[in-house]
Amino acid sequence: MTENAVHEFAVKLHSGRLLFGYYESDATAHRALAEVAPDSYAGVWRGLNPLRSDSRLLSALNAPLQPRKHRAGAEDIASRAALLLDFDAICPRDEMSTDSEHGAAIAQAGQCSEWLQSLGWPRQKQVNSGRGCQLHTAVSLPADSSTDALIRNLLRSLKSRFALIDAGMHDRPRLARFPGFWNRKAKSPTSERPWRMAKLMDSGGCGLVTHEQIESAIAHIGLPALTQSRTTETPDPAKVQRTIERLAIYLDKIGVALKEIVPLSDGRTLLRLSHCPLDATHTGSSAGIGVSAAGHPLNFCKHSSCSMPWGEWRMAVELKHGVRMNLESRLIFSGARASENYSAHTRFCCFG
Repeated sequence: MTENAVHEFAVKLHSGRLLFGYYESDATAHRALAEVAPDSYAGVWRGLNPLRSDSRLLSALNAPLQPRKHRAGAEDIASRAALLLDFDAICPRDEMSTDSEHGAAIAQAGQCSEWLQSLGWPRQKQVNSGRGCQLHTAVSLPADSSTDALIRNLLRSLKSRFALIDAGMHDRPRLARFPGFWNRKAKSPTSERPWRMAKLMDSGGCGLVTHEQIESAIAHIGLPALTQSRTTETPDPAKVQRTIERLAIYLDKIGVALKEIVPLSDGRTLLRLSHCPLDATHTGSSAGIGVSAAGHPLNFCKHSSCSMPWGEWRMAVELKHGVRMNLESRLIFSGARASENYSAHTRFCCFG
């Protein structure tokens, strides 16, 4: 843990309920985690990056783990202290991996670590996540849009060479599995797909990876071109109107003002917002969401830390505000009910 820094910790209970805490040392976090019944949780995570000293979350510093209306957002992060390379086992989404699938993820993580060391990177901390494998690299980089883009490009680049890397693990408030606690992602483990403990495999070497070393790694592989599939949608004006109405209700619940509704020439509709729901510092014409001609919601935010597919963006917003977005019905849950009503298969995009 970064010296004299506070990190976010999260616990997901088997019920789907989320507990959060903010601790200035791993030892303090362990004492809080000891109060959680050993058989009651599905997983435990720790934030990669330290919180700002003026973050509103520090009002709960070293307090017991408990449900909270808000969790850390990009604006709460003081700096980038670590990079996460998460190697996902190839297995059904809501199940544990087999020993063979798990071993393949660990093996590819080792190959990636060796390749990065050949470029002058220090040996990375390696964590057996219980379902796959994670590499952690120490850095000291600013928490800004330039670094956001750098890390996103690194993951995109590495994934073209190491296919099991999850390229979505680039956001500032990223959480990663905390070693010493069970990964019980599956509701019902089997002898072939058992629950496993997350464990530290290698504490890694000394030294920080620099901005220049990251750029060099990207240059060695090259940056894959972004491809965007275009499908022909049947316009559905009635559904567009319903989606806009439900988005407006949701935005009001989380305190984001809908400033303007703008029909675009390609049939889509832009909803200009007072600020991005993920990061209140993102304002102006680049902060917005949209609706396709067929009535499907879209993420239009152009800021690098928020530029992600709608599904991933939506889940990040729901987790940040504690309010579930349900555009298929008129029911929108809030507060504790939002967490309690999450289906067990939901994959929170901010969790590694």
